[in-house]
Amino acid sequence: EGGRESSLQVKVFYDDLQSGIRAAAPKEFQSSVPESWTEKNKPLIQSYFRKHLLVWVNRQAASFQLQSVSWEQDAYFLQFRMQCPADWDLLQVKADFLMELFPDQTNVVQAVDGKQKRFGRTTPSNPGLEFPF
Repeated sequence: EGGRESSLQVKVFYDDLQSGIRAAAPKEFQSSVPESWTEKNKPLIQSYFRKHLLVWVNRQAASFQLQSVSWEQDAYFLQFRMQCPADWDLLQVKADFLMELFPDQTNVVQAVDGKQKRFGRTTPSNPGLEFPF
């Protein structure tokens, strides 16, 4: 069974992401304008999401790297690349980012494998999702 590269996209509001990174790494945090802030804080963002966004494909942990960030209005779209098995039977996601700061935080997860799409929502009381494919 071969592997392949897939992508994972996260939308996060600018102020919320800055608050999360500042709280997680107050000494290393660098302030900046929204357009250049993510480049200055890329290692901190990568580290933060490695702790607060976990992915398993077919019950195997998938590691991912922050590939790019785009800025639209008041939000960032973070694009991650991950290595995973070629065929998906089960996708599991734990998405508890920003929940340590905002008790009513809800994260929406969309999983796409070819033409199949799955949607889910995580909350502090239920941060994990399972998507059968």
